[in-house]
Amino acid sequence: MCPYWNLDAVQTTLAEYQAAARKIRSIYTTAHPDAQASLPTEAAVQETVAELFSIHPKLAAIRFWRVLVSALTKYFDDHLEGEVRDTEELYDDVMSKLREEDE
Repeated sequence: MCPYWNLDAVQTTLAEYQAAARKIRSIYTTAHPDAQASLPTEAAVQETVAELFSIHPKLAAIRFWRVLVSALTKYFDDHLEGEVRDTEELYDDVMSKLREEDE
């Protein structure tokens, strides 16, 4: 099997996750064009991705890709609503919801 189709076999770096985060932010601003001013800067997004990456256990049952997409969506929503949480609280909320989905 080609390893490029098996995301678990590919070792993704923090820099690659951060590049993906820039694209996710861009997609979010396309969907919410009036949100640009309320969203965190790209530097803040990069820092949040690094924090999420350091919190998430490397051998967790839930892959970091799922955590990243879900967390960034909530992170951006929080900024739009003016209720920004710290990264650990955001991570805990996302993990709780992802675990519920897996049950």
